[in-house]
Formats: sequence, structure tokens, C-alpha cells
Amino acid sequence: MRTKIIFFFMFGIICLYTSCIQSFTPEVEKYEELLVVDGGITDAPGPYTIKLSKSTRTQELSKFIPYPGCKVVVEDDIGNEVIFYEHARGIYQTDSSAMKGIPGRKYKLHISTPDGEDYESVEETLLKPIAIQSVYAELQHKSHPDLLYGRDGYQFYLDAETPPTANNFLLWSLQCTYKFRTDFQIDAYYANGRRNQVDNPDTLRTCYRTLDIVDIFILNTNMQNTQDIKHVALNYEDNYTKALSIRYSLKVQQYAINEAAFNYWNTIKKLRDMQGDLYTQQPYQAKNNLTNLKHPEKQALGFFTVAGYTEKRIFVNPPGIADHYDICTITGEPIKHLDDKLKLRPDLWPFFLVDPAQYKGDFWVDQDCMDCRRTGTLKKPDFWID
Repeated sequence: MRTKIIFFFMFGIICLYTSCIQSFTPEVEKYEELLVVDGGITDAPGPYTIKLSKSTRTQELSKFIPYPGCKVVVEDDIGNEVIFYEHARGIYQTDSSAMKGIPGRKYKLHISTPDGEDYESVEETLLKPIAIQSVYAELQHKSHPDLLYGRDGYQFYLDAETPPTANNFLLWSLQCTYKFRTDFQIDAYYANGRRNQVDNPDTLRTCYRTLDIVDIFILNTNMQNTQDIKHVALNYEDNYTKALSIRYSLKVQQYAINEAAFNYWNTIKKLRDMQGDLYTQQPYQAKNNLTNLKHPEKQALGFFTVAGYTEKRIFVNPPGIADHYDICTITGEPIKHLDDKLKLRPDLWPFFLVDPAQYKGDFWVDQDCMDCRRTGTLKKPDFWID
């Protein structure tokens, strides 16, 4: 008898190499632990990653429950097989030279779990990639329900080559990296009962931060008047964070997918968009391409994606508009009894101090205001261009 699940919804952008997924579920009365599949192959060089996990209850959405000990194999239509080895719990990956997807070839995923379940995907054809012509930013003002005067920032767009045939479906995954500086430098630190001067106070002030843009960007060229792929709106980055304060980079990964994959992600996008008002329509589960061979009534979640792949990265400088992000400020009196404060707040170690020229004495501000490593990394990315 089929157990009714009162809906597990999975939304996000498949990152075929970094595997980033966000999940969303309404509250459930009955719950069944299901296999969640995330990953696929492209015509880009490997390694390829398949991420297997177990579905979670609503209150555990941020918790990744790995599904270890599975046998994961991808087979093509001429009998070639490649094994995905478990590199970490629930993370299965090919060797870098084990395979490379070929446009026109068909691929199928096989999964055998330790508890005896066998899953198989629909055989999917790897489509030819569509070249990205350009990614660019336009300065735009947008209204916002919580901001009286709205917000300003960059709206990013994409142009791609016009496909030679109709019926084209695209999925985009975005990742941004930006350079930023903290509001204060570390002038001194307190340790072992004494104040220690910092010789290079600017050392921990400039960092780089990389974030996956968790949104769903898809296109069906049949839903527009032309097959041209022009001025496709991607993410919007406003001036309420430090993302645009120094230099910003956007990496666009483009996947040429089939109609079934488009329908799956389009359903997930609709579910995501309505989550603020979940019960405006009856929830439903996105149709995927995975089947349990022994127990067809036992569902699997996710989608095995086979796609033609292209990518492009751009850099932009600050838009030259006023920033509206929060700035750290110094309040209160200079610190005189550091030992007493540290006894009350042992979580403050290391205890960094700022001694601004316009003040007399040491002040403590939140570490996020002085140590950029709290939200970023000091190491400049290999791809970075100043």
C-alpha cells in the first residue's frame, strides 16, 4: 500500500560539481524517509558528483542526512559504465578522467542502497550546449515592500546564441564572489592578562566571499515569440550589503536540458514562489525521472540531470551609488577592566581591540566588524581579476 506523504518539496539549483540543494516542506502528519538524489553529468570535464541523502521532516530542513554505502553507476547507451565512489558520506564522485559526457549519447543512473532497494533513472540524452554570448549588468531601481524609497543595484542579464532548432530549455546556476573590507582594523588584542599591539592592523580587514545564489532560473524558448535568448534576467544585487562595495564577480553556469527536466524545475520554482502562501492551492509533488525497480510505489526525490554545459564569468565595479548597508559604530566608554569583561564573556576570545585616532583608549566592537575571516577568506581566488 502506498504511503501518502504530505509532501516533501525540494528546490534549488543543481550544482553538478558543488551540489547545492535547498529543501522545503510543509508540515506533515505522516512521514516516510525517502531517497533524495542530486546531481548529474554534462559534457564538461569531470569529476561528476551524485549526492544521496534521506528526506527530512519540516523542522529539520537544514540538516543533511547522508545516505552512505550505496552503489552508484551511470551507464551510457552503448554499454559503457562508470562507478561513482563514495568520497564522503553520501557524496559519490567519479575519478576526474573516468568519463566525459558526449552530446547525443544517452545516460542512465543506477542506485542500489544498503537496505536492498534499487533505483533507476529514465535514460536521458545529453544535449548539445548553447554558447553564452555575454553576461552584463544594468543599474536599476526597484521597489521593495519594506523599504520606503526602494533599492538600487545591478540587474544581471544574459545573452546566448540563437539555437538552430526550436524547443530549447535552459537552466542556470549562479555563484557570486565579492571583495569587501571590514569597518575597523584590529589595532590590538588582549591575551594572558596583557594588551598586545598588532604590527599590521590591516591584515585581517580585506577578504573575499563566495555565495551560491539560491534561486531557480529557467527558460523555455517556446514560451516567447522568438527562439532568441536575449536579455534574460538573472539575479539582482542591491546596495544593502557589501557585495557591490569594492568588486563583484558573477559566475553563470548554463545547462541545456530536456523538456522533462524543465517541467521538474518549473514545478519546483512554482512551489518555491508560493511558499509564502502555501495553501492558496493544493500542494503536489514534482514529477521526476527516478523509479524504484522493486517497489514502484516507493518514491525517490530529486532529478538526475544530463545536460550540455557552458559557463561565463564577469566582473563589475561599484555602481557609484550611495551604500545602505549597516556600518559598525563605536559606542560607550573606553574599556578599562578587560579581565572583568572577559570573565563575563569567554566567547569573545580572541579579544580584538580598536583604538581609533579620534578617540582616546581601547574600544571593543563585534569581531565581524574587524576580522573579515568571520564571513570570508583572506585568500584571493585563482580566477580573481582586480
